Amino acid sequence: MPLKSSTDGVSTLYSSQLYNCWTRLSGYAPDPHKPLFPLTRADWIGYGFAAISLFIAAGGGIGGGGILVPLYILLLGFNTDTAVALSNITIVGGAISNFLFNVGRRHAYFDKPLIDWELILVMEPTTILGALLGGYLNKAIPNWLTTVLLAILLTMLTWKLTCRGFLTWRKETADAQQQCDSEAAQPLLQDGQRDPSAHSHEALNEAFRSNGMSHPIECKPSGRMSVGSVPFSLGSLGNEGAESPGVERSFRAGSHHRRVSLKERISARNSELENTRDSALPVLDTMDEQTTLRTTSAGAEQGSMQPNGQPKSAAGAPEKVSQLRDFGHEPQVPPLKLGILVFMFLCVVASDLGKEHTRCGTWQYWLVVFSILPVILGITFLVREHLVRQYEKRVAAGYEWTEGEVEWTPRNTIVYPLICSMAGLVAGLFGVGGGIVKGPLMLEMGVLPDVAAATSATMIIFTAASASVVYLSFGSIPMDYAVLTFLVGLTFTIIGQAACYWLMRALQRRSVVIFAMALLMVISMVIIYYEAVLSVISSAKEHRLAHFGGICR
Repeated sequence: MPLKSSTDGVSTLYSSQLYNCWTRLSGYAPDPHKPLFPLTRADWIGYGFAAISLFIAAGGGIGGGGILVPLYILLLGFNTDTAVALSNITIVGGAISNFLFNVGRRHAYFDKPLIDWELILVMEPTTILGALLGGYLNKAIPNWLTTVLLAILLTMLTWKLTCRGFLTWRKETADAQQQCDSEAAQPLLQDGQRDPSAHSHEALNEAFRSNGMSHPIECKPSGRMSVGSVPFSLGSLGNEGAESPGVERSFRAGSHHRRVSLKERISARNSELENTRDSALPVLDTMDEQTTLRTTSAGAEQGSMQPNGQPKSAAGAPEKVSQLRDFGHEPQVPPLKLGILVFMFLCVVASDLGKEHTRCGTWQYWLVVFSILPVILGITFLVREHLVRQYEKRVAAGYEWTEGEVEWTPRNTIVYPLICSMAGLVAGLFGVGGGIVKGPLMLEMGVLPDVAAATSATMIIFTAASASVVYLSFGSIPMDYAVLTFLVGLTFTIIGQAACYWLMRALQRRSVVIFAMALLMVISMVIIYYEAVLSVISSAKEHRLAHFGGICR
């Protein structure tokens, strides 16, 4: 079966036929594609640009399909369908690298994985439903219109993401400057030594050096600070204070609980230590080569701390430290949650394969299409029930949510999946990968940038793998190129991840992740505008500007 027929039920941006537009405008008639070896200059250039794209995409947790497909079309000479398939295989390799890089990392402030598995279980099912509807809208709306609308959407997302990056950068700078000003205002004792009860950044730096942090705070006479000189978990507080005034506040409108900022928790603990001269540091654990704060505001507000920094019991009441600190240790890869995700995507793959063996428009076809609906709705309901129960337990225990945590209230467990379904609709309508929509969406939900990148990259491994299975099942992909593209994705994504992680540690700024997302979206936006121009010109020449298609075509 030719690959074209196998992709009729799959929504992709490149159904707008960039390659066909280009060939019609240039008069170029392609020959059947050559084998991989011997490599030509076009192969070296194409894979060179692909490697650079993957290098940039790795840090932001965005797959990179918006760049890879045009590269494979214009530089390697593949037709649209083969380019989309090879792009998916490349992204699978990159997603595996991202997963291997992130799966062993822990959250910077809580005893749980960096990958937010609960967020994945909330976002993926409804995203699939939205993408299903968006895919059929994609087939009905003219190709040039979807491309133009996508260009406008990418412009808005890129602007929003860039503003958030600069806002987070300024917040990190302000936090670092405040730390320096606090140090400069510390009183000196008669012997010229600083009061150990003050918030000594030298002691903090010593703790960070023991954790592999090599950049101490430097307060200069001019009051200016050196970039990247503040400890990672004090100066880089993620999105705290950098929230979007419109969207993010509306996300949290249903919360009736006061949210404690990361900085506030650290300051509360340090203020309690002013009464002791033998304890100059909050209780810090090292985890994932980052400083992990494990504290509660309960002990700080009671004004009672043990010598080791742990909160004492109040009025003889039993301690709630085990309830308030981490609320249960979460393994790196929760088997049940992973099993649910694998089961769901196996059902998606089975549905996609089944559609190709039934005639479009028949009752058997629609039965196969909607067979996935009970699975997705059932998973969504079970996940919501679990999250609401966890929320009620935390409320009963007096848990206080911190910046960067998603508060799964009964309202939010309905609103967030609905928002994700709209994101899926956008992804299906415009044929873009989920990462380019979900990454910015998670940032708007208040998720820390590195958590959003790791979680988005993990979701991509499921979506790209399911699409690749469909493509490979029909045997129309050149396997020599498929193996090479997979290895390119695997190799350069892990290099890009390591480089972004090193840069984030060197600068002590999480905003680096946001800028990596924004850079990739800028590149994608330029390519999409180019495609939009070609699509409009081609449709105008063929008098197809007002042509609406059907689902079965």
